[in-house]
Amino acid sequence: MTPLNYASREGRYDTVKFLLDLNGRTINSRVDTTKKNRAGWSPLHTACIKGHIEVVKLLIKVGMNINDKTNSGSTPLHKACQEGHFDTVKLLLDLNSQVSNGLVDTTIKDEKGWLAVHVACDNGHIEVVKLFFEVGINLNVISNSGSTPLYLACKRGHFETAKYLIELNDQISNSRVDTRIQI
Repeated sequence: MTPLNYASREGRYDTVKFLLDLNGRTINSRVDTTKKNRAGWSPLHTACIKGHIEVVKLLIKVGMNINDKTNSGSTPLHKACQEGHFDTVKLLLDLNSQVSNGLVDTTIKDEKGWLAVHVACDNGHIEVVKLFFEVGINLNVISNSGSTPLYLACKRGHFETAKYLIELNDQISNSRVDTRIQI
């Protein structure tokens, strides 16, 4: 793991800024912003999973790839959803409203075929799930094993998340949540 990755993981904004500011001063002081750890995590992945929003903003500002994948196919958005960092998820999704064709690809699946919404449901992060609904994310996407976000919420015992998804089904005439039982 690089110093930039460590500083990002720990939320050390001043250290991250210092390391990034070194770029271009001299050849010996260049910081490789594309370097990942053994699991394929970039500094942006580590900042997102920890919810260090100011570090995330800084890393995005210097041009880090916001759709970069780990060895298991997870994006920074997946990582923010894993721990339920609402503000970080919102920041990433809001980037899409700032440009015409979007920056954050919400359709990227990890090696299990999970979108970020699957990760949020599997971990019971209802506020993040609500945010996905508000921005129009498909809540019926099926993973490689046939799991929907609702199925994952039920499987993991996240009652409030499952209830929310089922209530959406009742409120919307053109249902965006598939409540059929998976066998």
